[in-house]
Amino acid sequence: MKYLITLMIVCGVLTAQAREPRSVISKGSQSLVVHAVNNHLFTFKALVVQPSEDVNSLLRGMYPNVENIVQLTGNQYAIKIAPGKLEVYLPYFGSAYSPVSGTNDAGFKFTSTQYEYSTNMKNARNGYDIQIKPLDHKDINRINITVFENGRATVRISSNNRSAISYQGVLR
Repeated sequence: MKYLITLMIVCGVLTAQAREPRSVISKGSQSLVVHAVNNHLFTFKALVVQPSEDVNSLLRGMYPNVENIVQLTGNQYAIKIAPGKLEVYLPYFGSAYSPVSGTNDAGFKFTSTQYEYSTNMKNARNGYDIQIKPLDHKDINRINITVFENGRATVRISSNNRSAISYQGVLR
């Protein structure tokens, strides 16, 4: 009986550790995050979408047990930043204030070659805040990216024609 209880405790601890999110970047490689952010050379891979509150309240009205986040599958949803080039391919769930002409796709899918890029180091523990403003894509007001020292990141996109949306993911 004593061995069974010990085995159950060990299994519980191992299961809890397996569920904890792992660091994307090891402690010795945190300078890679700094280098990538400062040189405008990284890819944000979206793992989770958190729609705006209007979509969440609609979903909770239809499905009371629904979560406020949507898990993404596949590797295609990303923001790629290279010097002089910004590529955005992200899904969108939310309200549109006016229709986007010439498309039947509701996501953020564009390439920008003219954009403003600014960084602000929050502090050594919290990582960076990055603000991107595409100048040649009028629908997007601002893209805010918060990058943490372990390589995890949060993106918030503010649009002129749609409600804001947030994404969580990792840097590659």
